This record gives sequence, structure tokens and C-alpha cells, in this order.
Amino acid sequence: MFVSFLYPFPLRGRRAAFLWVAYKQMGDLGPDHVAFIASEEYFADPERYRCDGRFECHAPVNPELAFTVPRWESVNAFRRRFVPESIYLRLKARFVSDMLVWRHLITESDDELAIALTDQITELQSIEPCDGILTWCNYPSLTQAAQQLKLPLFHCELGPLRNPWYLPLGYLDFSGVNGGTECESRFRRIQPLPSVFGSIADMRAFFAVGKVPEDPPEPDAAVGIPLQVEDDSNVLAYGRGFDMPLLIQYAQEAFPPEAILVRPHPGGHTLPKAGVRIDASRTSSDFVARCRQVLTLNSSVGVEAMLQERPVAILGESPARHLAGNSLGTVRTARLDELEFLLLNYFVPYELIFDAPYLRWRLSNPCETAIRARHWSTLMAGRRTDDAMHNC
Repeated sequence: MFVSFLYPFPLRGRRAAFLWVAYKQMGDLGPDHVAFIASEEYFADPERYRCDGRFECHAPVNPELAFTVPRWESVNAFRRRFVPESIYLRLKARFVSDMLVWRHLITESDDELAIALTDQITELQSIEPCDGILTWCNYPSLTQAAQQLKLPLFHCELGPLRNPWYLPLGYLDFSGVNGGTECESRFRRIQPLPSVFGSIADMRAFFAVGKVPEDPPEPDAAVGIPLQVEDDSNVLAYGRGFDMPLLIQYAQEAFPPEAILVRPHPGGHTLPKAGVRIDASRTSSDFVARCRQVLTLNSSVGVEAMLQERPVAILGESPARHLAGNSLGTVRTARLDELEFLLLNYFVPYELIFDAPYLRWRLSNPCETAIRARHWSTLMAGRRTDDAMHNC
């Protein structure tokens, strides 16, 4: 059995902030393989959420995130424990804002929460042995509990390549997600692995869904900046002092306004000030094609830019940071071996991130050659399925 911790307190004006993650875990793992530590709201009738207009329940099946909305009877089949509301009330009184409560909990350990999590996991273990703990964000309190109980902690997240434009990938990291990851240390430890692709262009064609343009247009911007959601954990906790306005200001120190192209995030809350060129490309890939280089805090667009062989600078924390420069003065293009390790070893085919046999296999500490082989066979199956759909 795995224990999944889902953020239990209000966030962005709603409860059950990671509801779709709960639904995906329920569908992929089932009640025999996962129990939850969360809040009661994750187990409310999905029909109520559909009537409330929650995007997770807008349609019975979400193809982009690959989950199905469960029936209420199915939701009630899962074992769960709830985090005491008193913890939230104490932190709310201290930090005032729900967003600041969340930032505190993804960056610092809270002793009361760590004790509560330890007790709840121990209770669930008394019913059935626990293989490991699943989390969607970094929570030092959860790390503290996992270490005390000597349990592995799987940090999972959406990867940088996603449906419907690419074969989708996900994060699976035993150290952290977005910040504090194991990616670079794993890459530094390995002996050179046999190359799978002849070039980065071959890799790009493999991961892209649909035809890749052979002659992209000449870039019309010296530097492109993909904006991110301002209250995302990547910005709040892993920006190394930068946020979106500071990112743009930093680019303006080196380039005139007409040379900078800014792409707003579809889920962002604010737009750049007047005087900055705004990108309106259909896709982020089209945006990258317009830019000679890409500057980002830690957006997944940085990895897309690497696939298009654009020089990249990543200012914040990111598992891809060692493939890029950390300033405009050190901007660089990723090498083939670096990208192959990132996309074939570190990132996981999305369909495997909540696959119980795969998770247990990773606990056996397989070598990087075995990890690449298993990922490659899964990706090849996905590639064949995609090709068959496009040939219909």
C-alpha cells in the first residue's frame, strides 16, 4: 500500500486544491494500493463539484491529465485520515493569507504537522504495511515524518512535456520536486549511457505529437520569456529571489524592449506592463521558435526550448538547471546526452507515475540502464499508439 498526502488546507479560494490528483490516484492505484491523508473535501460527492463548476468534474474523462471522475461510491472505498483543522487555524492566524500558509509549509517544517502525519501514517500502517508515501509538492513536515518512519517519499508532478502536444512525462523524484531534486546528482554519478537518438532533432521528432515543422521561421526576438502562474510553488518557493516582474526587468538590463518577447501564462493573473512585446503564438513551441534564446525562472517551456536547440538560462531551481545557464551571461544549449538523461531517465512516462508495479520496482533501486530501458519501452508503445491515431 502507498499513502498519498494531499494538501488539506484552503488554497486559491477553495478546498481540495489538488482534487484531480486525488481522482487520478484513485483511478490508477485503486483502494487496494493507496490510502490518503488529506481533508474531508477530497471525499465529497463529485457531482457536487460538477455543479459547483470545478474543472476536475467538468467532463467524466479528462484526456489531457488522463483521469476519470470517480463515482461517490468508489471515492468512499478508500481509507483516509484527516489533518487536524487546528493546525490550519494556528497557521492562518500567524500568516493571515492562505497562500502564505502554503508557502510556509512547502518551504519549512512544522513540528505539529510532522507529528500528526507520523501518527496518521503509523495508524494506516497498522492496517496494512506501507511501501512508500506519495506527494505532489515538497513538504518538509512530510519529509520529517517519512524519515522518522524510514519510508521512501515519492515526489510526483506533471512533467515538462504534456498532452496534447508531446508524449506526456511526469516527475518522480525521491528527493524533491521542482526544488531540491536528485536529477543532477544522478546524472553526475552515471557512466555514459549508449545514445538512443542520433541528434536532438531526432529526439524532438520522437516526443512531438504530429508533424514537426522542417523549416521553422527565423527568430524575430533576441530573448523570449515564458511567464508562469504567479502563485505557483515554482515561483513562490523556488525562484531564488526572482518573480515574474523581476524576470522581465532583468532581461531589460541586457536588451531593448523590442528585442524581448513575453509569453503570458494561460493561468496567470497579471499581464506585463505596456511597452513589452506580447507573444500570441498558438503553442509554446511556436513561441520558442520565435526566440533566439529563452530566459525562464523554471518554466517547462525551458525544456521545450532545449528540444528546439535554443540556448536557455534558468534563474530559479529546476531539475533542468544544470543543462542551462544560470544568467544571460552564461546562457547555453543543452547537449544530447544531458537531454537524453533528463527525458529518458529522470522524467517518467506519465502513465507510470501512479502505476503500483512500477513504483515498487523503483524501490528496488534499478540501475540507470534498466530505468532507461523500461521508460523507452513504455514511450515506444505510446509512440506507436500516437502514430496509429494520426494515420486513421
